[in-house]
Amino acid sequence: MREFEEGYGKWIIITLVFFSSMITTLHAQNVISITASAMVTSNSEIELVTIYNILIDETSADNGIIHISPVNDALAGKLLVKGQPDAVIRITFSQQPPLVNSNGKGTLVLHYEISGYNEDNQRASQLLDVLERSLKFNKKGEYYLWVGGRVDITNARPGSYEGEFTLEIEYL
Repeated sequence: MREFEEGYGKWIIITLVFFSSMITTLHAQNVISITASAMVTSNSEIELVTIYNILIDETSADNGIIHISPVNDALAGKLLVKGQPDAVIRITFSQQPPLVNSNGKGTLVLHYEISGYNEDNQRASQLLDVLERSLKFNKKGEYYLWVGGRVDITNARPGSYEGEFTLEIEYL
């Protein structure tokens, strides 16, 4: 994570590292788990907690593409961002390169979709996109994120996959 000051706010950049394990052949396995972890410095005013990981059910693939809705899919990952109570923030992210198989051949391509809400209510969450809009921590200093997206498994092979995903959280 990097922390720096800009003219009107404080930016916190959190890099999530996603890992996926595919132990046997892709088609013999029903569910792939993508683990999210984050590195946050102890001096920051932001804490990120992984509540649960993204689960990818490859049996739901349509032409090698799996869609996990962050708004209404129970397989979406869930993160809790902790910060200053009632603080106004902005969260931005960008798409990253494919997850790479550490055993050699194969890639998993994730086009991330993130939804957020200041209460633990996934169905009430709203998709976050590139448009700038203000979000707000609740009175406990919490904001929930759900991570899903479109996963292309057409070039996946058995193995372990690694990649990064960067969220930028800015106090306004």
